[in-house]
Amino acid sequence: MANNSYYHIGYIHDKYSFFNRNSFYAGYGKRVNLGENSSVTFGGNFTLHTDLISWSDFMLPHNETGGSLRLSPDIDFGTQFQWKGFKLGASLKNLIGLSQKHKEKSVIRTQRVVVLNTSYEFLIAERITIAPYFLLFQELKTDLDAGLFLSFDNKINASYLIRITELRSVLTLESRVFEGFSLGASYDTSPLFPDNNFDIFVRRFF
Repeated sequence: MANNSYYHIGYIHDKYSFFNRNSFYAGYGKRVNLGENSSVTFGGNFTLHTDLISWSDFMLPHNETGGSLRLSPDIDFGTQFQWKGFKLGASLKNLIGLSQKHKEKSVIRTQRVVVLNTSYEFLIAERITIAPYFLLFQELKTDLDAGLFLSFDNKINASYLIRITELRSVLTLESRVFEGFSLGASYDTSPLFPDNNFDIFVRRFF
């Protein structure tokens, strides 16, 4: 990455058994050079989760009707160290982890997520970057992702990973649409689960 800081915004939609979650987030990241071959990057997000509850789909006893909108603000933070092609990082998602309650009982719980990641970049013909990577993360359970990142001239990026415990495949594509801006999308699916997720994101580099 030639630039030392970036902003990004995003939107995620998820449908669960009795509510729909729409998450809007905006964040900032900053890279600090430690020397000729090493650096450390810090980044964070502010996220607003909006949950629309359909009480007709809520299975536990209640006397509510129609729908309810619940708001859950949250914060993500992460850091990554790089030395030549080697990277090692850690992040914490949903630091606040607010739970929405009904009659003093939690009906929607935003889970905190801890992620550890490592990768190593190989440069081919000074234009193509290939990096195998691993992510270990703890949410309700511990999961392991293994994947491969590919970049051409740092302008067109693609990655594929598999979430081993779920057999979930995640494909991400990103392109620098013009100087300072990139547009990307990701899609994930699993033969073991019915949900399929599609995300779109925009990033602005400074």
